[in-house]
Amino acid sequence: DAKVQKRSFTKISPSAKLLIPEHGLDASSLQASGPYGTLLKGDVLAAIKSEKASSRSSSHTEKTSPSFHPQTSPAVSQGSNLELSDSFEDLPNTQIRKAIARRLLELKQTAPHLYLSSKKHNIKVSVNDIVIKAVAVALKNVPEANSYWNVETEEIVLFDAIDISIAVATEKGLMTPIVRNADQKSISAISMEVKELAERAGKLAPHEFQGGTFSISNLGMFPVDQFCAIINTPLAGILVVGRGNQVVELVIGRNEIPAVVTKMNLTLSADHRVFEGKVGCAFFSALCSNFRDI
Repeated sequence: DAKVQKRSFTKISPSAKLLIPEHGLDASSLQASGPYGTLLKGDVLAAIKSEKASSRSSSHTEKTSPSFHPQTSPAVSQGSNLELSDSFEDLPNTQIRKAIARRLLELKQTAPHLYLSSKKHNIKVSVNDIVIKAVAVALKNVPEANSYWNVETEEIVLFDAIDISIAVATEKGLMTPIVRNADQKSISAISMEVKELAERAGKLAPHEFQGGTFSISNLGMFPVDQFCAIINTPLAGILVVGRGNQVVELVIGRNEIPAVVTKMNLTLSADHRVFEGKVGCAFFSALCSNFRDI
């Protein structure tokens, strides 16, 4: 067994427990990154990689390639699913992409996510603009959904305005231009504003992409039917939109005659501290009603 008398972690995952003796590692030197001091498989793999890099640097006096060539033991090659790549390439990231990566990890770890999905029928034109308007009106009808969780007071706080953040991919990374007071604007006004913001997405002033009360991410222009997004806290929710697909089904109100209808998937990622099941269902009910009215 590995040396575990003075280990720095309090818990250990099954995979990590198997890898330690296989590679003859000193458990007391391993650093745990999991919750509550749990030593994860990734922690052990990082130690293995670091140990091999150290042995190579000590045996070579000249500069070597950043790629590494792990020598796995027979036990690993025969009875383990561990696969270490024998080469890699570092891709440089901009500071904004690094900041986005840190922020996404923080958001996923700190906000308990709730996911709800629904399908909307007969979407024909200006899908993104219609979604923004429908969501804004739904938030107006269900104000509990237009709120956030105050970490300090541990209370739900309602926003005064309905400002919709739209996820837009740019060369600098993901930006979220905001349509302010979206519930008070017509679909045509929303359409013009979104186009203008999207054109300047990489050059927006801070007040044009910081803030917001609710987010929307639309990948309907790509072959993506459904996906889940990370909540941009302190906002309590983000609605993601998949592509529209034409299907044949019986349509109510037409004597159940088969017809071709367009469906798209909507998935809500919500902070469960704010969105209880009742609030989520009320929001989706209002959203469905708005799509029919629009």
